[in-house]
Amino acid sequence: EITVAPEIVDEIQAEFNYWYPLDWRLSAKDLVGNHLSFLMFTHAAVYPEEKWPKGTVVFGMGLLEGNKMSSSKGNVILLADAIEEYSADVVRLFLMASAEPWQDFDWREKEVRGTQRRLEWFREFAQKVEDIKGEKLDLSNIEEVALERSIDKWMISQLNVHIKAATEALEVFQTRQALQHALFLLKKDLDHYMYRVKDLLDTKDPAVIYVLSTVLSNWIRLLAPFTPHTSEELWEKFGGEGFVSFAKWPEYDEELISEEIERSESLVQNIVKDINEIKNIVDTDPEKIHLYLAPDWKWELYKIADEVGKPDIGQIMGRAIGQNIYDNKKEIANVAKKISKEMTKTRYIGKIDEATILNDAKEFIEAEVESEVVIHTDDSYDPQNKARNAMPYKPAIFME
Repeated sequence: EITVAPEIVDEIQAEFNYWYPLDWRLSAKDLVGNHLSFLMFTHAAVYPEEKWPKGTVVFGMGLLEGNKMSSSKGNVILLADAIEEYSADVVRLFLMASAEPWQDFDWREKEVRGTQRRLEWFREFAQKVEDIKGEKLDLSNIEEVALERSIDKWMISQLNVHIKAATEALEVFQTRQALQHALFLLKKDLDHYMYRVKDLLDTKDPAVIYVLSTVLSNWIRLLAPFTPHTSEELWEKFGGEGFVSFAKWPEYDEELISEEIERSESLVQNIVKDINEIKNIVDTDPEKIHLYLAPDWKWELYKIADEVGKPDIGQIMGRAIGQNIYDNKKEIANVAKKISKEMTKTRYIGKIDEATILNDAKEFIEAEVESEVVIHTDDSYDPQNKARNAMPYKPAIFME
């Protein structure tokens, strides 16, 4: 006979139902063979399935400069000491960026200092955005601007790519993978963007200010779980509303993620790279560089190859001739061979407006290659017969 008052039983049951099921059990991997296994056994035996734990996360062990930590050997670093020397945010950021939760982490002073410098850079970047705007930054009220330049659209596209990847990684406890996007890869893309628009940074360009403000607002929130103190400080300093810990997690917009925009920027980067490589090989400083764009029939041929789905020259040729895309069968065959080799490396995403893309970036390209650049959509001027080498996503180059 149960002598406990019914109201107490009801209260206990309410408490139980409030806390159960357990979402995640967090522990160390050396305990898998002990109580973590029995956790699953007992719950499966005693409770209904809807009360079973959703999952178990096992943490890795700690290494110090590549060696196993051992208190008996004095080969340890105390958490309190690490926090005092580097700050809680640096310690958190390093630990979560260096390994996934279930992997062993290796505390290396050189790499920890590198993490410290990255966090300091982030603070400096936040201040730089305000300096570029030329007035107090208000992240709670970012004035939206219609973006026209490809490079501005590219940065917003990349931002959304990284928000999406970081979010998906955190949903499965992949903190290292999340930080690859939320910190390292996003910084790499931002560095490229800042370099591309370097001549606009002192002009209070509305699009640049909008892009950088948008990046900063999302970035502070992305890093809040990893660097809560720094994120709160920057959020308050630059006009974020309330506490960043209560702010809405950044949401990615699939419509702003554009493979075409990403391919467009790759086109610009590859053109600069190819020109400078050619200049180094032939050891010349040309006065003028001509870029020849692929004609429409080559784009049609690439599309056919994509529809075939494999580097089958016979099928590609058959469809191309059947659709009468070009009257020179020999040239179709030559280009089909090139496309068959290239299609495994460069996926067809449709025709992009290379003329507009390159003209938009013309001043940047000219500054990078230190020569005048002329963009051709036909072969009306082609003294060295270079235009025939033009391929989709890869213009032909002629220097004079």
